[in-house]
Amino acid sequence: MKKIIPIAFMGISNICLGSIGANLNEVVIYATEQSRGSISIGSESAYTKIFLVTIANLSGKDIDLSTLCLLAYAPDGDKFDLDTIDKELITGRLESKAIIKGVAAFASQNEKVFSATLVKESQNCN
Repeated sequence: MKKIIPIAFMGISNICLGSIGANLNEVVIYATEQSRGSISIGSESAYTKIFLVTIANLSGKDIDLSTLCLLAYAPDGDKFDLDTIDKELITGRLESKAIIKGVAAFASQNEKVFSATLVKESQNCN
């Protein structure tokens, strides 16, 4: 029974990652904090944190950038959704061994977004 679980897990992860075209372990996300800010419209407001993001495809397969989803994480595990991103980071394909750079902004109505330090790729951004 112990051997079935890892084999089943590997099979499921291969099915789930098939849409990317590459193993997530071969996709590198390097993010550098660029700025912190805020947005105010009438009585509504939000806080923003912007990162310069580099995505490197170390795999032997192209990546469909439209299937990538970026999330920002704080050290305590809180996650923050993507608000705005450069078009180049989410359209087209990233060829094998290629690198692409752009800006990604994360926003929240809570200033805790300022504590975000890690940007990761996710398959589930809903």
